Amino acid sequence: LGYRHTLHVDWRDPDLRTTFMQMVPRVLGLAVNQLNFVAMGALSTLSVVGSATVLKFAYNLNSFPIGIIAMAYAVASFPVMCERYAAKDMSGFVTAFSYAVRQVLLWIIPATVMFLLLRAQLVRLAFGRGKFDWDATIMTADTLAFFAFSFAAQAVIYIIVRAFFAIEDTKSPFFAGMLAAAINIGLGYWLTPMYGVAGLGAAFSVSAIVQVALLWAILRHRIGALDEWRIVRSAVLLTVAGVVAGFSTQIMKYLVVEYIRLNTFVGVFLQTCIAGGVGLAVYFGIGLLLRNEEVRSFFSALQRKVLRQVRPQETMSQDV
Repeated sequence: LGYRHTLHVDWRDPDLRTTFMQMVPRVLGLAVNQLNFVAMGALSTLSVVGSATVLKFAYNLNSFPIGIIAMAYAVASFPVMCERYAAKDMSGFVTAFSYAVRQVLLWIIPATVMFLLLRAQLVRLAFGRGKFDWDATIMTADTLAFFAFSFAAQAVIYIIVRAFFAIEDTKSPFFAGMLAAAINIGLGYWLTPMYGVAGLGAAFSVSAIVQVALLWAILRHRIGALDEWRIVRSAVLLTVAGVVAGFSTQIMKYLVVEYIRLNTFVGVFLQTCIAGGVGLAVYFGIGLLLRNEEVRSFFSALQRKVLRQVRPQETMSQDV
């Protein structure tokens, strides 16, 4: 056909300039996240031998609920927030943002409870083989526990960063990420000699909490009220349900030991599933008793999709 590719960049195009200006802070922000983890790996060498491996394993387990829960809702809510902001519908923007945050909290709160109470079991199931002995399990579990304390903050960061992207602001997340990385590295350097690799988990959690607080304050200054009362009310109810679920999980964890031996993979797996399953059942049960909006919405959606009622229709035979 005689077609030939040619390079043509029109810097006068406002869309091209806008894309480029928004892309640079985002790319740098991703680089900061990677450098942050590299710095944590370097700081882990200040502790005992094997700390770098322990940090990596704990961080991988930390990323599991964050990636599954927070990333999913962030990706789903982003186009909705973009549409609302483009239409100058700030009420709709805040509603979409608030809904995404509350839905994330619905799942991340029980995940926090389960990871705190079943951390040793999860570590053994994921890595407990070969030369990964019980001491390494305890180190990894303790580090994971400190990561878990900031599950909610880490998850909300994904939502609030997408909210900034929706209003075409990629600089604020970048600078907040820079500050969080500096806090993480500074605290990690201070805590690691005293608490070992678990200190890195604590430093990471503190930096995540600071980052989400800073981003929230900036977004609220830009947009206005972010439906905080509704979010806080839901978080309190879900936390109460999570605490009760935690007690149930802990009790069930020790009851299972009476009947199942934990010196095999199957035994640890069964203990984790039974204790965690009972805890989740209690969590959603308490959520229903407290009439939490997110829990009720979840079961309503479940009923519509899975337990859909069939309405038979009368048919008339050809003879009639």
